[in-house]
Amino acid sequence: MIVLLLPVSLSMLVIAIVMAHHERKLSDQSAREMERAE
Repeated sequence: MIVLLLPVSLSMLVIAIVMAHHERKLSDQSAREMERAE
């Protein structure tokens, strides 16, 4: 049972990291655009 849950938790962790990384990139881009607009 635990063996079945391991890959699931690992993939969830990877997805969370990728989402956080992508979100940070988007926020950096929007921050740059706001600076340019000022």
